[in-house]
This record gives sequence, structure tokens and C-alpha cells, in this order.
Amino acid sequence: MAKFKGVRLSPRDRAEEKTIRREIGAFFRVKRELLGLLQKDVADAVGMHVSKLCEVEVGKAGLTLLRIRQLSRFYQVSAEEKQLLCEILFEGLGTASSMEEFRLRE
Repeated sequence: MAKFKGVRLSPRDRAEEKTIRREIGAFFRVKRELLGLLQKDVADAVGMHVSKLCEVEVGKAGLTLLRIRQLSRFYQVSAEEKQLLCEILFEGLGTASSMEEFRLRE
């Protein structure tokens, strides 16, 4: 089992964590694509390695809250988009439907 600060996560918790990573990564990938930016441009602007940003966008790596804030500021995330991020973090939305709806709204 995975450990988080001395606490063992259940398989269910690990699966939920993976889903959240994928949804947050998809959110930021959609933002980047809508703005027509390259991963390198974003990574350089927020002080990340391109490989890390790539892993984040596909859900293989997570983000700290500070990094979420930095990316949100860089992308100039709107109040509506912040609400979507909060829903992803606290309620879970399901990547395919929520992110497609998000993409269609733009």
C-alpha cells in the first residue's frame, strides 16, 4: 500500500487519488491547448521541467497546492474555472464528461 506521511492508503483511496490527478492534469492540459501554448512555454514560465508537466497532464504525477496556484495564475483561470477545479478536488467529476463540457464552453 502507498504511504502518505505515515498513513497507509487503501486501494480505494489510491484509486481516488489517481482519478483526481488525471482530472486536474486534464484541466490544465485543456487550458494550455485552448491558449495554444506548448508544454515547454508553460513549464519555463512556472519553473517546472517539461517532463514533469507532461506527467501532470496525463495524471502520472500530482501537483502541490502551490503548483496548482501557480498554474492557475499563469493560465488566468476564471472564477468559473476555479469552481470547476474545486469540484474536481472535493467532489470528483469524471474526466471524460467534465473536461469535454469544459472544452465545449470555451
